[in-house]
Amino acid sequence: SEGALVEGPEVHFETHSIDGLDERPADILSSMRPAEELSVRELLRVLRVNRALPVATRNASLTMLWYRLSFPTSCLIAALLGIGLSVTPERTGALKGFATAVGIMVLYYVADQFFLLLGKNGVLPPLIGGSLPNVLFLGWGCREVYARR
Repeated sequence: SEGALVEGPEVHFETHSIDGLDERPADILSSMRPAEELSVRELLRVLRVNRALPVATRNASLTMLWYRLSFPTSCLIAALLGIGLSVTPERTGALKGFATAVGIMVLYYVADQFFLLLGKNGVLPPLIGGSLPNVLFLGWGCREVYARR
């Protein structure tokens, strides 16, 4: 009959080649999600595939990428500060040093989130916004350990 839909077999595909378009369905979904929800691999893919991202989106993605790459050092920072501030000859000094280290880690978290926000909003370059607090506090932790050796 006229106007009836012609149905054929379903076609399932991961990619479909069209000249000038090289995105996968997963790429389109990734580019629609906030940068905070993307893994490092997804962030790299979004930045590589979408060359014409708006500046705000590119800043947020790059800042999150640097943040994700530098965040594992926070465990090392906590260990260095805990060891460096806890090693004292007095018995009461160790507890005081440990409490100071915990306070510094709270300060680290606040500074980390503040710099992350500045990087996402384009106030600071993404590399600085995503990783500067880690570098500064890592240096502080190394200095504390070196001073107490």
